Amino acid sequence: MTLNIPGIKTDITKEEINSLIDTIISKDVLLTNSGNLIKKSAVQVTQGQVVKFDVT
Repeated sequence: MTLNIPGIKTDITKEEINSLIDTIISKDVLLTNSGNLIKKSAVQVTQGQVVKFDVT
């Protein structure tokens, strides 16, 4: 399963990420077709810049 969380703060720490995922798992916040989440697998934080182009 992939979970995207937009608007995450840029200075988030590893500890905060672990705490968030632990809470999501322990509180059964998400239910998949396979059932409840049971463990963490991987985390990837992607920080990017939005560039707007005028296409008139």
